[in-house]
Amino acid sequence: LPRTLTPLLDLNFADGLYSQSGTPKSFANVLTFTRASSATFINRNAKATGGYDYFVDNASSNVLRVEYDYQTGENLGALIEGPSTNLMLNSENLSTWTLEKTNSSTGTVTDNYAKAPDTLTTASRINGTLTDLTGSSRVVVRQGSTAAAGDATSSFWVKSLAGATNIKFHRNGTDVGSMAITSEWKRFEYSATASGSSQAVGVVINGGDATALNFDILVWGGQYEALPVATSYIKTEGSAVSRSRDDLSLSAAGNFTSAEGSTFVNFDFFDNSIANRYAFVIDNNSYDSFLTNVISTATLRTEIRTGGTTVAAYNAPTASALNTKYKSVIAYELGGVKSFIDGVQYGSDTSAPVFDGMLTIDLGTNRGEVKLNGHISRFTTYDKALTAQEIKLL
Repeated sequence: LPRTLTPLLDLNFADGLYSQSGTPKSFANVLTFTRASSATFINRNAKATGGYDYFVDNASSNVLRVEYDYQTGENLGALIEGPSTNLMLNSENLSTWTLEKTNSSTGTVTDNYAKAPDTLTTASRINGTLTDLTGSSRVVVRQGSTAAAGDATSSFWVKSLAGATNIKFHRNGTDVGSMAITSEWKRFEYSATASGSSQAVGVVINGGDATALNFDILVWGGQYEALPVATSYIKTEGSAVSRSRDDLSLSAAGNFTSAEGSTFVNFDFFDNSIANRYAFVIDNNSYDSFLTNVISTATLRTEIRTGGTTVAAYNAPTASALNTKYKSVIAYELGGVKSFIDGVQYGSDTSAPVFDGMLTIDLGTNRGEVKLNGHISRFTTYDKALTAQEIKLL
């Protein structure tokens, strides 16, 4: 930076580096993290020949997940999710599902046939023959599930061994959506409103979407959630299984200054269905005074409240996008508050609030249990209001 500035707090989740006032710290010395259950995430292993293999790993309860993009290998940072339940009773043993074949088509399901995204030999093979490529021939593998009326999302990991290049989702008697599958594992999802009764959920190999008569695919990790998006995979073995929420926080004392300072957060999100999701909240534990970055549906917003009164609230000029990294800065001093997204200023306020009595910094939540459903790769605070030039260099 043009000035010699040492951050009050620097939480580099992507690289696993943490410091206060320039002094390296351990995660446990700075942060508090809880999750009452285990949870999966995308991890990586170094290959002997160079590079990495990416796989679905499992984190024990109260262990933060730092994950990677399965396709690109990008380090996404700390994964922060709300709770969810996989309503599919057998997420991996597809031989326990219902196999339906039409128009004289053939199909066979073989469990534990090949290596799955979790590196174990747990992927199910579905292979057979479609007798009519005009669309009337199909093979369906489905399982009964139940979700309350409202949003519901199906998701599967799929790859093609031969034949099929496109398959569909099956939702309660209807073939919907489309998955352009390749010889590489990829997770697909489909969201629609559930009726509140038993739902038949599965995958469809359909003649109209096949390029050859014979097909051979692998399917793994079936999931059905009462949510508008797919969250991290939850394994089931005969009954529904739930994952608890992630809670990540730290004390504001020594990590945030009241009269002048700056906050920087580098984050992404994969769910904009809820009106307000939070990249971070710094508040007085009663939520009547706070400084926060909000994802309001698909728009980034800065909000400031003091003494129970909102003194500033303004939006970035353009809609924000899912699965996109953003760098957000809020700089405040006696002259007011300025907000930036990716180095460009989008709002200001001259009320110059003094953030007295701030006690807690929550990352990915508003303390009301509304989670980010995304990643935070870095969070930093300064005791100075950064200039526009300095912000562009972050």
